[in-house]
Amino acid sequence: MRKYLFWLIPAVLVAVILSTFLRSNHRRREAERPRSYTPPPPAPTPRPKTVYVPILVYHLVRPARKTDPPSVRKYNVVPELFAEELKYLKEHGYTTITFDRLAACLRRGAPLPAQPVIICFDDGWENQYRYALPLLRQYRFVATFFIYPLAIGKKNYLSWDQVNEIAAAGMPIGSHSLTHPYLDRMTDEKKLRAEIFTSKRLLEEKTGRPVTAFAYPFGRYNPQVRALVKAAGYTTARTIRWGAYHTEADLLTLRAYLVPNDFTGFLTVLKFRSPAPGR
Repeated sequence: MRKYLFWLIPAVLVAVILSTFLRSNHRRREAERPRSYTPPPPAPTPRPKTVYVPILVYHLVRPARKTDPPSVRKYNVVPELFAEELKYLKEHGYTTITFDRLAACLRRGAPLPAQPVIICFDDGWENQYRYALPLLRQYRFVATFFIYPLAIGKKNYLSWDQVNEIAAAGMPIGSHSLTHPYLDRMTDEKKLRAEIFTSKRLLEEKTGRPVTAFAYPFGRYNPQVRALVKAAGYTTARTIRWGAYHTEADLLTLRAYLVPNDFTGFLTVLKFRSPAPGR
């Protein structure tokens, strides 16, 4: 027995020493092995609580007529004046953006240019295609055209071919309801849903492009109308209440300015800064 113990004890000691050496050597080699570096994920871009973006709303852009009533003369921006306004925006460093870009800024923190401005046209008048579109192209500006499908093809309104040409030029098409009623006065929910849902579907079918922006006819809405606009899948909706400060909570009730037919009025709405929310 002593003979076996005489050989067993050294063998165990050798095994322990060898095992310890192998483990140490393995750890050393593992430590020396080059490892791939995985950078940490980028920190999320902080979303601004409030952004300042003037939204300029145009209707008629055509030469003045002697028969125009005062209400039309006030907001019918003649082509020469519209060209002067676009030139001013270009020379003073303004950049036109879309409603989707404004939403991306407020929802995800996507950056905006230094002096953003949104230009949009309501109702789908043919003169917007004839006079405004060439000037927008000349200055490489983008504008959103809010259209109500019932008017398309009628006298003095756009045709579907013209709508598609506007869209092909990079101008977003938005919905202005189906028939341009006072949505906040409608009591038949089925008809109200058609104004909001069907107009979106028709515009998307005719243009082959998503329609994500809505403009309330006459700027009028109520909680039910706003809820249906959201349910229909619009990401932004515009009123005509004065203001240019916007928050994420306001994306379906965005403030804007009706641009009058005089340059001083244009500068006033462009630079007017109402108190920001919370001030």
